[in-house]
Amino acid sequence: DDDDSSGGGGDDATTGVAFILYDKTMTGTKLQDQLQSTLLAQVFHQVARKKQAVATFAVLAATAADGPLAPVIPGLSKELPDSFIVKVEKNVDPLFWTVDGEQYQTSVNLLQFVKESNVPLVSALGPSNFHKIGHIGRQLVIGCVDGSNDTQVEAMQAQLRTYAKTGPTAITSQYYFGWMDGKLWQKFLQQFQVSTLQQIFVLH
Repeated sequence: DDDDSSGGGGDDATTGVAFILYDKTMTGTKLQDQLQSTLLAQVFHQVARKKQAVATFAVLAATAADGPLAPVIPGLSKELPDSFIVKVEKNVDPLFWTVDGEQYQTSVNLLQFVKESNVPLVSALGPSNFHKIGHIGRQLVIGCVDGSNDTQVEAMQAQLRTYAKTGPTAITSQYYFGWMDGKLWQKFLQQFQVSTLQQIFVLH
């Protein structure tokens, strides 16, 4: 489903996730001209226009290798290729869009990448995003806490974040991770036999 309402995790780009285009081969002085000057830029522009309501997109200038985004994308000026599209999120390793062969530069594949990746490493789950994230195609690992207890919330976030970042990729890539206020969602959680706080369960 490519409709904007099905987009990955965001409520009008509030997920803390962004998708960035970097292409040294773009030409032109105006952004619109640059976005039409290479095939990769054209694909990025098509997807950005389609998903602008539910995701954040940005173009990184070719001269920005030493700029403020360089620490977000390690090795920008040396190790990385001359053109790429990458998902960035604060305190999370960048995720590069990679598809084999000619498929790399099709809007269909980039749309799928954006849909699956427009979710924070650990989401705060609530009425505004639970349905969206739960229907992207992965199972949910959910931590339940007392949302009014900052200590519980921070501890759960840290636990989920650590596993999401360091757990086996073969496993973590099959799940989205999030936490929810177990007091506010008490009735909802009862159907999954979740009756205590500071508990983690998997929603299939």
